[in-house]
Amino acid sequence: MMPSDPNILAPLAWLGTYLVHSTILLGLAALLTRRELRARTVEWIWKSALVGSLATATLQTSLGLDPLGAQIALGGAAEPVTVTTSLPVHALPGPTTIAPTQVVPTVVAQAWPAFALWAWVVGGALGAVLLLVATRRLQIRLRGIEDIESGPMLATLEHLRRRAGMRRRVRLAVCPRLDSPIALGVWRPTIVLPPRAVRDLPPRMQAPMLAHELAHVARFDPFWLDVCRLLECVVFLQPLHRVARRHLARCAEFRCDDWAVRETGDRIALARCLTEVAGWLGRSTPLPACGMADLRSPLAERVRRILDASPTPDRRPVGVAAIAPALIAATVLWAPGFAVAESAPVVPNLERLRLLEATEQARTDVDAITELLVLTRHEVRSFEGRIADLRAETERRQVPAATLAQLERLQQRIANLETRHEQITRLLAQLTELRAELRTR
Repeated sequence: MMPSDPNILAPLAWLGTYLVHSTILLGLAALLTRRELRARTVEWIWKSALVGSLATATLQTSLGLDPLGAQIALGGAAEPVTVTTSLPVHALPGPTTIAPTQVVPTVVAQAWPAFALWAWVVGGALGAVLLLVATRRLQIRLRGIEDIESGPMLATLEHLRRRAGMRRRVRLAVCPRLDSPIALGVWRPTIVLPPRAVRDLPPRMQAPMLAHELAHVARFDPFWLDVCRLLECVVFLQPLHRVARRHLARCAEFRCDDWAVRETGDRIALARCLTEVAGWLGRSTPLPACGMADLRSPLAERVRRILDASPTPDRRPVGVAAIAPALIAATVLWAPGFAVAESAPVVPNLERLRLLEATEQARTDVDAITELLVLTRHEVRSFEGRIADLRAETERRQVPAATLAQLERLQQRIANLETRHEQITRLLAQLTELRAELRTR
């Protein structure tokens, strides 16, 4: 495939544009969230940056927008390199030089888009393998899962679900290989508990635990976790994806804690449940799921927030909701990006056209001259025969010396014609070879 193939350059243009836009928006989100803000606001900022990066890069490349910042064109025709070749002066009339012709670019200049695309594919494939390994580890840990089909915990979960206005059915199960409660799935959500949560926790602590996991399901936290991990695999060149995932996971735990406090009204029970579940973890490997307690989560900060903060209404941050569309629009219009360069039409060189026209005209002349040379050759052969007859006649008769001298001069002129005939034939052969070479360029 040539470097101007849009099947190669279009994905590279989108990737380059996304890297630029995501660096701008995610970097801005990192700067804004350095100060102390509410978890809801921080979450909105990071989600807007993630979605906005995908939207702006896709809009700018698919619609062919020319941003006010800058646009880098990928591909396009290479600069022509001129080559001049001299022709014999007697070969063609008119110009005696071949017009500048385009030389094929180097192998590296031709192949770099394919190399870049394959590097992106291989890097993404390696990230996907790591993600599949983590998913497989979770599936192994979930072996032996059993549904909880009755009992007070299922009744408590159904009460919390109806109170939250959720229409989706939530499956409740227990798995002996788990150390902490987790929430899985988007379309068929499941809350999986370790045996200790069913056996050791009192009902007062079970309710906030179920409320916390139900909040993960209601907020689609498993979906956002999968999106972040998928972006880390596909666009592995963007390190800010990992920063965004850590911030979103932290905010998700804070907001699920707030949701559990609002639904149960028992902050102390939630704090005790959180510390109790955290003690079950030990040195277990983190799983790609939304768990109530994680070795990477800020446990002390969560407990302090639960005990110190009173339940607050879950209001949408109006400022961020209003600013985010404006930032996305500004990024589409102003942020630099990449685009596939349009293939410039090859402008024919006038001197080359004239030369080609001359060679085409010469082709007809060559055919005519060749035919004349053949006829001339026959006439020369005829004259040679007649001269031979006259010479034989002069040997039998007494012919004046002047007549013999004329016969010698005529014989010499015929020899000269033979020599010129051979020269013209060689020139015509050279002209035919040159014309064939020009037509192949």
